[in-house]
Amino acid sequence: MRKIIFISLYFLLTGFQAFAVEWPEIETYASISASTSRDKGNVALKKDAGIEIDWKDFSASFGIGDSDSSSTGGPVFRYGVEYSFVIPKLNLDCGIKAGTLKFSGALAKLSSPSLSAGTAFHSSPGSTGAISANLPSYNSAVSPLAAALDFGLKLGPGKIQAQGMANMEKEWASSLCYQFNTSWAKSFSVSLTAGSFFHSREAGTSWFSQRALYPRDDYFAAMAEIAFKSGAFGTSTSSALYEDPFGGIRLWFKTLNSLDFKNWSLHTGLFLCDSELITTSGSRPCVRTQFFINPELCLGPVKKRFRAGLLFYDGMKISSDPLRIPYSIYTIRGDLSYSTPGFSVKASGYWTLDQLDDEAKIWGSLNLSYKIGILGAGTTLTAQFDDSDGTFSLAQKLTLANPFRLSARGKITLTENTGTIKNLKAEASLNSSFSIKNVCVNLSAGINSVLLKK
Repeated sequence: MRKIIFISLYFLLTGFQAFAVEWPEIETYASISASTSRDKGNVALKKDAGIEIDWKDFSASFGIGDSDSSSTGGPVFRYGVEYSFVIPKLNLDCGIKAGTLKFSGALAKLSSPSLSAGTAFHSSPGSTGAISANLPSYNSAVSPLAAALDFGLKLGPGKIQAQGMANMEKEWASSLCYQFNTSWAKSFSVSLTAGSFFHSREAGTSWFSQRALYPRDDYFAAMAEIAFKSGAFGTSTSSALYEDPFGGIRLWFKTLNSLDFKNWSLHTGLFLCDSELITTSGSRPCVRTQFFINPELCLGPVKKRFRAGLLFYDGMKISSDPLRIPYSIYTIRGDLSYSTPGFSVKASGYWTLDQLDDEAKIWGSLNLSYKIGILGAGTTLTAQFDDSDGTFSLAQKLTLANPFRLSARGKITLTENTGTIKNLKAEASLNSSFSIKNVCVNLSAGINSVLLKK
């Protein structure tokens, strides 16, 4: 009997040890944030927690928290599972995902197609993007239950990928992308995406609205993209068509181009859009046309140690009110940066003119960051001025790499009008993470307070 017990314990411990070698990686999250307002005198708390698990070819995430802006009340749940595998005989990569997934890539472009010029630092256009599905984070916005499939197959000199998705709102989409190299192009890719999307406009914001309403139904949309890089030249061009709820087809066109040489580069972007186009999210883009040109200089023994860029932007938009008035926006922006392994500084500024209000704005920002051993710090000072108001903000961040990877951040924002303070707002957050074997724990807390409001 003792021998049987001893042998059983031996095999049990041996099996447990073998299983422990394959123990999954676990990451947990917990956060709490508070918002206060002096005029209301109350405190609103938002609490979120979640867990992510990675084990071999399997991944899972789960989160629970308070209601967000996209929910109707009560606790919010985010969850998802992913399993990936390879079929060696076919040389086929496969992936399956399900849950409250977050979609980007081609679907994001169909929903929000306009250019985002943003900074005077740009990079060469990348390859075309197909549908991208990701598991939700512990505090992401609520999404409908969905499933996604992904297949990758090596074909000739490149790889072909096929993706598909469908959700509980009866929306579906699929994309096909082929990436390869040629003798004259370092990279070449082409993709097609098409799907059916549900949206509506069943309620007007005012009784005199001139925008017609339409019922909730499924509407077709499709997009084609092509991108390649050959020598110093790179380009990415895309176009999409949408089924209009009132009949006909609406279109947009976008192209990004760049010339990259040793120390300088030139980037351009162009976007054209039908005035009455309705995207897959049911929104009407306010942008009709966009164009930017951005020369950039890079110097130093290490590429991009010193960067200087100048951006010229011209866009035409349509007002969001019922009158739908077209107007132009002009922007000139400059960015300078210098960085070493332990220190970086960046200065940015722009001037923009909005013809709808005939108002000019000036904005500037200075950012300093440095690292000494395990201690890091960053300071950001920003200022914005228009015809009557001025806004100033100061943000400070401190980080400690070991042993708990602490990060503390504080920010103060002040708005003044003709020398009188109108608004004073303070923000602070503390983040910490530490690991115990295969388990990583992340904790965060924050507060957002309106100290003065007139």
